[in-house]
Amino acid sequence: MAYLFRSEDMQYVRITMSRDKAEYFTKRIGSLNEGKGLIHVVDLADEATLKSETMKEYKKRIVASTQNEKRLDEIEKLMVDYNITIPDVEINDVKIARGCNAEFESKWADVERDLKINSGAVKTLQKAICRLEEERYVLQECRDNINLDALDAEVKEMKRNTGRNTDIKSPLLDADIELQGMQSDDQKFYTYICGVIPVAQQIFFTRMLYRLSRGNAFVRYLNIEDELLDPESGEYVDKSVFYIVSIGRGLSSKLAKLCDFFQAAIYTVPNRADEYDNRIREIESGVRERKTVMESSRVSVRKILRSVADDGRGSSPMANWRKTLSKEKILCETLMKTRRYLTMIRMDGWVPATDVKQIKTCVQDFDSEQPGSIAIDDIFDIESAEFKKNHGEPPTYFKTNEFTGIYQGIVNTYGVPKYKEVNPGLFTCVTFPFIFGVMYGDIGHGGALFLAALYFLYYENHFLEQQRRGEMGELMKYAFGARYALILMGFFGFYCGTIYNDFISVPLQVFDSMWVMPGNLTQTNNELLLRDDSAHYPYGIDWNWYHRKNELTFFNSLKMKMSVILGVTQMMFGISLGAFNYVHFGDYLSLYYVWIPQMLFMMCTFGYMCFMIIYKWTIDYSGEGADEPPALIQTMIKMFLSPGKIETPLYDGQGAVQVVLLLIAVATVPVMLLVKPILQNKQHEVID
Repeated sequence: MAYLFRSEDMQYVRITMSRDKAEYFTKRIGSLNEGKGLIHVVDLADEATLKSETMKEYKKRIVASTQNEKRLDEIEKLMVDYNITIPDVEINDVKIARGCNAEFESKWADVERDLKINSGAVKTLQKAICRLEEERYVLQECRDNINLDALDAEVKEMKRNTGRNTDIKSPLLDADIELQGMQSDDQKFYTYICGVIPVAQQIFFTRMLYRLSRGNAFVRYLNIEDELLDPESGEYVDKSVFYIVSIGRGLSSKLAKLCDFFQAAIYTVPNRADEYDNRIREIESGVRERKTVMESSRVSVRKILRSVADDGRGSSPMANWRKTLSKEKILCETLMKTRRYLTMIRMDGWVPATDVKQIKTCVQDFDSEQPGSIAIDDIFDIESAEFKKNHGEPPTYFKTNEFTGIYQGIVNTYGVPKYKEVNPGLFTCVTFPFIFGVMYGDIGHGGALFLAALYFLYYENHFLEQQRRGEMGELMKYAFGARYALILMGFFGFYCGTIYNDFISVPLQVFDSMWVMPGNLTQTNNELLLRDDSAHYPYGIDWNWYHRKNELTFFNSLKMKMSVILGVTQMMFGISLGAFNYVHFGDYLSLYYVWIPQMLFMMCTFGYMCFMIIYKWTIDYSGEGADEPPALIQTMIKMFLSPGKIETPLYDGQGAVQVVLLLIAVATVPVMLLVKPILQNKQHEVID
């Protein structure tokens, strides 16, 4: 991983090629480095070039390729629905005799049309079958469970009971209130509606029905044992048959709208009992016929999808065309950055110095095939002031892999290192998960995180395929993408959990405690005692510290001081990396008058605080006649407010040492702020 310490050496190259061969050669360059390319192309296009007809054509090709990718996405969604996967085969470029998008149209238009016809037929037939199945359940339940004569008698009996409260503010779901508010005795008709409704909507449907009808309608439900396929969503849902009885004709249209709002399907029920069996037989016959036709359409869809997933010759047309369309967009975007002349095109870019030879070889091979059509120039002094004025600084490029890429991404979030600066990403591979473990430290949670990341890595190919097909949720994408960080975060969380002796907030009694109860335990004499003066817990924190009166005080002190030491150490390490940059760039002015004062200031203030924390840990203040331990926070405050005055000394001569450290820290501030600007100003005056 030494290559991550500094960015790669970059070289500026200029390729001049004939306009008629530009696309072909650009494709050849893009195929280098396993198709990842080797050139960071510099945008040379001016405003006039971008308005040219050629550039407009490139934009049209990019838009067309994007639309064709969306068409492939729709086909791939069908492949997911029909459980057809793309085999793990080598992905090749499609041989194109004419334009990429024109070739795509000729190859996929018929496939897309056939899929649209057959898959549309399947969906239409599936919806029709679902509707017929629902109607069959309605007819069966109505035939077997609804007695129309008894229903008519019930309505007439309840219609006579008109003395109940009809206030709209009365309880809506009272079991005894269903037909209140009936009209006068001269109203002698009622209607009923039958259909199917999701079980989850029953409570809300009943409430809204009562409010809408003012008590002039009631509903009954008959649950269906089997789950039904919903015609709209295509998912299996628990549904029930319902029938609504309402007084008067005016409510029918309102009830139909209410049913539609609650996704309740209404079906017509025969008026005579002998018509039920005939209609059920018709439905069953219609379902059989539609299933036969639908299965035939399904077979046609599967056959087409299998042909685009695998052509039987070890290749996948779907994967090949995805790669080809992606390359087409990159090709057009690259050519839009070139400088165009009458017969030639100029492409400038940055290439890793180690790969310049590979680019030259590619150019020479092409020139041998097409003499005089291409030339390359890499003789540029990228360190000269004139070059930097015209072309700027070289880009920062780090060669990363799946493991280091995630940590480099974290560093780049805060800022990309300048060209040839020391890369913090190398050290972040360890410091980031370790500091997370210090914060997260728990055996249970850390172990669970480690096992989850291990699961991601073990089934990595499966999840990569799931991600490629767009089946992975957004949250899952983030978790899987961070798998190489999560495994170390879980490991260090587990490790620090063993130090803290914490398993999901429960201490583990792995070793015998070094603290014992006193023999003469009383209400006042209740402090634990050490087994002996030299007793120490073998590993981590003694479990007897947990669930004690002073637990919070002990752990807050320990973890706060440990966090301070780790934080200051990381800060000083980061400052130390600056010295490597100053030496590498020959900036000794910053080394002497910025870096050294910074280090002195940190060491005399925060570094001294860490020293006192560690030194205090080495002193036993529990023995008889021992001195009172000093408060380090108060000591640091008084170091600045009352220099030289020490109430509770930590060591001999502490006052004089702190005065010297304070003077050094104060003296470094003007050096950091003033010396470098003054010297640079004098240098500029001499140059002028």
